[in-house]
Amino acid sequence: MKPAYTAQEIRAAEQPLLAAGEPLMAKAAFAASTIIRTRIQAQYRRLSGTRITVLVGPGNNGGDALFTAAHLARFPTHITVITVSENVHAEGIAALRNTQARLINLNEDTFAEAVQHCTQADLLIDGILGIGAHDAARGIAGDLISELNRHTHKPWTISLDIPSGIDASTGEVSNETRTIRADDTITFGALKIGLCAPPALHHAGRIHIADIGLNLPQAYMRVIEPEDFTPTGALTSLVSAPPAHSHKYLRGVTGIIAGSAEYPGAGIIATQAAVASGPGMVRYLGEGSIARMIVAAAPEIVTAQGQVQSYLVGSGLPPGLDLRDLVFTLVREQVPVILDAGALATLDPELCTHLRSHHILTPHAGELAELLTRCGHPRSRTDVEAQFMESAVLAHTITGATIVAKSAATIIVGRHGAYMYSDGTSQLASAGAGDALAGILATSVAKWFAHKRTSITDTDWALVAAGGVYMHGFAARLAAGEYQPGQNHAPSGYSAPITATRVIEEIPRACALLNSGLP
Repeated sequence: MKPAYTAQEIRAAEQPLLAAGEPLMAKAAFAASTIIRTRIQAQYRRLSGTRITVLVGPGNNGGDALFTAAHLARFPTHITVITVSENVHAEGIAALRNTQARLINLNEDTFAEAVQHCTQADLLIDGILGIGAHDAARGIAGDLISELNRHTHKPWTISLDIPSGIDASTGEVSNETRTIRADDTITFGALKIGLCAPPALHHAGRIHIADIGLNLPQAYMRVIEPEDFTPTGALTSLVSAPPAHSHKYLRGVTGIIAGSAEYPGAGIIATQAAVASGPGMVRYLGEGSIARMIVAAAPEIVTAQGQVQSYLVGSGLPPGLDLRDLVFTLVREQVPVILDAGALATLDPELCTHLRSHHILTPHAGELAELLTRCGHPRSRTDVEAQFMESAVLAHTITGATIVAKSAATIIVGRHGAYMYSDGTSQLASAGAGDALAGILATSVAKWFAHKRTSITDTDWALVAAGGVYMHGFAARLAAGEYQPGQNHAPSGYSAPITATRVIEEIPRACALLNSGLP
């Protein structure tokens, strides 16, 4: 797992080192210039003659950019530095003046020239705003970013620490038009939460972490990685082969109540995804007419009542009093429950008082807004999308449940901390994808509960849910052709349309690849 930190946590870790005289800026600039040279060689197969334009703002981020430019100027490159403020890092400017770099101060008279240097560069380096900023760039710096965002030719852009204009702690973007959209971000010390949280994650591009020797505390937010599913990883039990002595009840049994006359496919997709994820048994406990369709599609589904280690309820079900009564009954049992779709709409303040960490809610932005509003914290969908992480944390605080907040990046919040998954494919934005995720979560929880045999209250259900989210996203990447074994990526830009059914077909392969360490 990769830890992710707020700006405040990073700055607190920097303070004792700065007080002791540690040259953190020099370390950051050297690391950034090394990564940038490597990326240039990979992109253009040459370093000599590369045209690099560096945007420099006030404060330490501007200092990082100036020292990085000074390093790069020692190589056979053409460096143009554009300062967007009169107040820039004095030592950084001094270092730059000992090189052949060209220096331009941005003002009304030089604006057109600055735009030209930016748009004609082989590489644009963004060092305008750092982790201390919470809003987009203002004044003439914001005007420059806005002009570049409108320009038909967008140069390859690398941001230092964070793309200028995003909130490093929350991922909020106050003004899209005045926020840098980077192809790569070199972040210093550790991953910042805002780099992988929506909506800012769309501005970060490929993230490179430059170690500058910070001593950081245990992180509240963590990012699941493939290594977590290998035999030594925390999530190996979700994808590994069962031991020789196993039988179906030791491999996890989940009960699913999903699908309706209006949405029968939701029940079929959820149960098929649950089966493909490798439990000992899946029981379909819903409507009889839907049960017949489900058994026809997947004859291994059992329709009899019996022992289960998790429930899934709500996918494809219309909300109403009957469903609310069912949800009320299930959440009072000492068994993990996944509450999806229609079941989420039954949650009100009274019912939420019965929720605990082993109850896993799976809202998208609209459902999350409705849940928060019903619980006395009015939010629109737009509000939630703009403050996605904060909204997910608030939902957990209000309900006590584990929250799986679904978006371009899925944020999973529980009583032991939070997890984030942002490595999926946009092809998942299709009908049935959420039902497939619900089925995978139901199996993941049942397998964990059966295998670990730990107390419900001691289990980090957010971790288990995060594992299911990762499996779902990785299976989708396989289905879309975005992952090629042995390459770690697909051919550049390749991504095929997918369906929920195709995702389900790839779940077994996803489990095998994850457990083997992604060859």
